[in-house]
Amino acid sequence: MTHEVRNKQGNDDVPIVCFQDIECTIHFDRYSNKRIVMPLIDGDGFPYSRATVNVPEAQIEPGEMLIKDWSENAGMLDALVEAGVVEDTGCTVPTGRARYIVKLLITPPANVV
Repeated sequence: MTHEVRNKQGNDDVPIVCFQDIECTIHFDRYSNKRIVMPLIDGDGFPYSRATVNVPEAQIEPGEMLIKDWSENAGMLDALVEAGVVEDTGCTVPTGRARYIVKLLITPPANVV
């Protein structure tokens, strides 16, 4: 399985990643506690997956996120790392299932920051 990120041509200059053989655009928003949420939207404009999870009590730095990499998201961490979207910090948050702490390597749109 190949994972890549590139910029979409046209006015919507948003990153694209191939996850589970589905080409998705990476979008950004904020959870209510202001942490970054990163949904993946498929080519038809429908939500395909949410790469991130929110664990409010987890201690993470600004610009870091928690990645869900099990169940329907199996392979998410590798896809995002290989695509150059995130860097694995090597740390996890053990809350039933490990959430991987990553540092975001691309810049979210100004309206999200």
